[in-house]
Amino acid sequence: MPVLQSDAVRRHFTSLPESIHVVPDSVRNTWTNWAGEYSPAYYAHYGLNETSTVIRDILSEHLPRDAAVLELGCGSGRHLEHLTNSGFENLSGVDINAEAFDTMREIYPTSPPTERSAAAQ
Repeated sequence: MPVLQSDAVRRHFTSLPESIHVVPDSVRNTWTNWAGEYSPAYYAHYGLNETSTVIRDILSEHLPRDAAVLELGCGSGRHLEHLTNSGFENLSGVDINAEAFDTMREIYPTSPPTERSAAAQ
């Protein structure tokens, strides 16, 4: 399985500390209760952005269109939608906010990824 370590990835994503302690229920509650900017509906309305294009370009360069792709923290699915429209066929998404999937189904009903994963429990 290829590991993507291109210059584009390094420019757009910063490294994380070696250790991060999180309380899943606290994180889930924060994202579920978020309204306005950063909510799934906001991102769905906002649509694709530069990150969507970078993800598509990097994956297009390194993977065939039928490769399995999992987006962690997919939210309303805008990046998955962009990948679907770019010909990727085997897409899945996981998000801690179950309401994000309601937004995904509402905003992108005709071009869904082939599989929708349930929110993390």
